[in-house]
Amino acid sequence: MEDFSIIKQQDEILREIEERQPMFTPVQDFSSLEVEYASNPPFQAKIPYLQSKYSGFRRTRGDGNCFYRSFIFSLFEQLIQNKSHLSNPDSPYSQIYSAIKQKVLDSGDILNAAGFLPICYEDFIDMISAKLEMIPTTEISQLEDDFKDKIIADTYVMYTRFIVSAFLRLHADEYSGFVEGYPDIVSFCNSEVDPMNRECEQLQIIAMTEAFQIKAEIEYMDRNDRTETTLMSFPFEYTGPDFKIHMLYRPGHYDILYPNRS
Repeated sequence: MEDFSIIKQQDEILREIEERQPMFTPVQDFSSLEVEYASNPPFQAKIPYLQSKYSGFRRTRGDGNCFYRSFIFSLFEQLIQNKSHLSNPDSPYSQIYSAIKQKVLDSGDILNAAGFLPICYEDFIDMISAKLEMIPTTEISQLEDDFKDKIIADTYVMYTRFIVSAFLRLHADEYSGFVEGYPDIVSFCNSEVDPMNRECEQLQIIAMTEAFQIKAEIEYMDRNDRTETTLMSFPFEYTGPDFKIHMLYRPGHYDILYPNRS
């Protein structure tokens, strides 16, 4: 009975979050953070540093799926914004675009090898492959509309969760030492990766960026006395195209950052 009450309470919290928060806001400047952290001096002190590097940020719903959702949205957004470069084989956008299309097409083999049944992922691959093919004729407003549709938005998140889970399962020997509190990688993935609304930790970020071979730079905002956020890049060793996904991390939450144009 106690477990049921906890589940019911969690469901009510998620429902409230869905009612109050959109999947994504429009891009906004950092003045809203100044208001949000008016009584938090350590966070307030780091905002000017963010303003010096980034023109703004896009909030995403704080439902435990924020990293996965922000990662795939930013990937698609940057490809759409730079679609004029997609036919140039020397462009990093073209190189990422070609690579990610192939990775999605081939991901059924990886998911199958990790133990996922085709019925669980085939529709995801079909939808995302189709969305990738449409990028040359897609506008940002259409991408934003897609993420207002819960079914489409959740498909993106569930697919990326499956990819992260498959990567960790297939590299269990390498990562099994990092799943404190769980007997093995499979148990960790069953509890922390596969279910929706489970927050993303550093291990999942490593797996995501390694699996897709896309670089992510994350500015960590914490309560230390520095006036700068802490920048971390994933994967730790990256030799691919000059393409980056930029995110802001605040305790328990990720949003998308937009670098100043040079």
